Parts: sequence; structure tokens; C-alpha cells
Amino acid sequence: MLLPKATTFRQLPEAGDSLLLVVESPQPVRLCEHEQVGRHTPIDPTMLEVPDVVDYAWPKQDEYEVRVKHAGGHSSIFYRNDPMKVVGWKGDLFPFKLNVRNILPIMSDRIHVPPSSWVTFEAPGFVVLSIPPQIAVADLEAEELPSYHRNIDMDEVMLSHADEDPSGRRPGSFRHTPQGILHGANEAYRAEFQARRKPGMRRTSTSVGVDTYRPLRPSPEFVQMSS
Repeated sequence: MLLPKATTFRQLPEAGDSLLLVVESPQPVRLCEHEQVGRHTPIDPTMLEVPDVVDYAWPKQDEYEVRVKHAGGHSSIFYRNDPMKVVGWKGDLFPFKLNVRNILPIMSDRIHVPPSSWVTFEAPGFVVLSIPPQIAVADLEAEELPSYHRNIDMDEVMLSHADEDPSGRRPGSFRHTPQGILHGANEAYRAEFQARRKPGMRRTSTSVGVDTYRPLRPSPEFVQMSS
């Protein structure tokens, strides 16, 4: 979901636990354009959903609080009229949502597609990646797994959103790879994977990542989650 800066919104989570990955930017966030494959791959703009105006019939209040974030802190503004009671959108600055299942994966028979092919949103200083399930590299003589590598330009954070394989990564788990740190499949895992590899295999996980040019400083809460 993309919420433009200064959009007034209210969260209505469903019952039970919710895990939200929130990325904030002082500069505009926009859809990434993959010019080599046209405007409809990996994201078809017709799949974007603009919210409808809904009256939730909330009871009238004497005043309505709107919380505004400033430099990491919050302040409150109070209104006599309900700021959520609107009649529609004016102009072309509006929130929208994109279901990760509607992303059309870019695939290759003979090479591992690099993460840059999965960039969904971009803004000055960072990009957001969405990696849906897909058919694996078909040529058994070609590499399916990413090479042992390091990203010398960006920190990488990856959230495991879901996995069709019950033995796959646990949904909600985080990984953080600082820039310059080698990572990827080691030779032992690569050999084990190659031994059980078959034509028609699928990648079953859905992941959402954020790559940043500025180094990230993990908070104690993040360290606890990622461990």
C-alpha cells in the first residue's frame, strides 16, 4: 500500500496479531519503471486499487484528533469536524494498494534473476522489492541459487511474508545484511540443493525487501525479531 505524504488515514486492523512493514520517506515514493520490459511487467497498472469512500457511521464526537509525525515524534491536532468524512478524491495524489499476488514475475530458464528485477517502489536513497513465488531456473546445468556475493552499495533487509511450503521460511521473519558483507548459499548447501533439483521446481516463498544506500542501525527490537 502506498500512502502519499500528508494523507489522513486511520488503521482498522482485524482481530488478532498484525505484522506491518512500514517504510517512510521524506521524498516521494513512486512505482519503479522497468523500461526494458514495458509498462505492464512486472506490475500491470490496471492491478492498482484506489480506495472507495466509505462511511463507517462512527458516532459523532465533540472533537477529532489527528496525530502528525514530526522528526520521529508525534503531535496532535484537534478538529470539530470529522476529517475522515470525505466525498472523494481531488487531483491525482491518492493512496493505492497492490496485491503482491498480482505481480508478474520476470523469469529466466538459464540464469538467476538479480534482485534489481524485483524493485516495486523507489525513492531517493532506497528501493522496495517484492519477490513472489515463481518457476525456478529450468536448465539443470545453470545456477538457480544466487552466487556468494556482497552488495557494496546498499544495506539489505528482507521480510518473509509467506511460504507455500510448510517447511520454508517462517512468515514474519527478518533478515538484515549490511552493505559489504558476503552472503548467499555456501558450497555445502549448493551441492545439497543441486542433488535434489528437478525440472519444474518452484520457488514457493513471498518476500518483501528494502535496500538502502545509507547504512542501517538495527534497533534492539529488530535484533530480537531477526534472531
